[in-house]
Amino acid sequence: MATYPEKAAEHEIGWPLPAGMDVQALEQLLFAAVETPKSTPVIPNWQEVATEIQAHNHP
Repeated sequence: MATYPEKAAEHEIGWPLPAGMDVQALEQLLFAAVETPKSTPVIPNWQEVATEIQAHNHP
């Protein structure tokens, strides 16, 4: 995980902070949550599942 100075350098922020930037705004800029792409759930082919279960069903 990057440190505050490393993250600040990435965003070209130095000291003193830019006018109007408070601690909350700084942390939001430096450590904003990374958005992960939403994936579509895979729905199983239930007929294949049933066939597999029956093929491995030992009496």
